[in-house]
Amino acid sequence: MSDTLNIVNRALGEVNAPVISALDDGSVYAEVVKRSWTPARDAVLRAHHWPCCIKREQLNRSEDSPAWEFAYAHVLPVDYAVLVSVYPETSYAIESGLILSNTESLSIKYVSTEPKLFDAALEDAIVYELAARIAFPISSKKTLADQLEVKAQQKLKRAIHTSTRERTPQDIRTHGWKNAKLGRRRYAKN
Repeated sequence: MSDTLNIVNRALGEVNAPVISALDDGSVYAEVVKRSWTPARDAVLRAHHWPCCIKREQLNRSEDSPAWEFAYAHVLPVDYAVLVSVYPETSYAIESGLILSNTESLSIKYVSTEPKLFDAALEDAIVYELAARIAFPISSKKTLADQLEVKAQQKLKRAIHTSTRERTPQDIRTHGWKNAKLGRRRYAKN
C-alpha cells in the first residue's frame, strides 16, 4: 500500500532534495512537486491497464443529457484514470468528465488513481516519472533529468511486464490474426 507523500518524498530523494511534510507545506519543493504530481501519476496510470488499480463501478446518470448523438450521460468516478471496458458493451464517448452512451444504466471497469492500490512496481514507475519531471526545476541539472527519464522508462517497462502476469493468458488459437496468418478466412455466406 502506498500513499502520495511517501511516493513524493521518494522522488525528492532521487533529486537529492529534502523531504516535505505535506504537498501544501509552503516550501519550494512542495510547490514544484504539487505542480508535477498529478500529471506524472496520470501519465503512468494511463500507460497500461494496471490490474492492481482496476475497479468496477455502476455509474450515476448525469442530470444533463447530450445535445445529440447519445441519449444519456454518466458521471465518471473522481478517481478515474483510464477506461478499461464498459458494461453492457455499447458505443460510447468520453467527454468533459462524462461518458456518453445510449444505455440508460452503465457500469465501467477502470484504472483508479487511489495510491493505496498501487503495487511496488507501479509505485516505482510513478516515483521515477515524478523524479524526472522535478529534477531540472529543483536541481537545474539537465543530465540528472535525462538520467531519471531513462530510468523512468525502464521502471515503467518493468512494471508493465510484471503486471501482465496477473491475468489469465489469452489463448492465441482464438485470435483472428492467427486464422488470417494460416490462410483461414471468415466470410459471411449469402
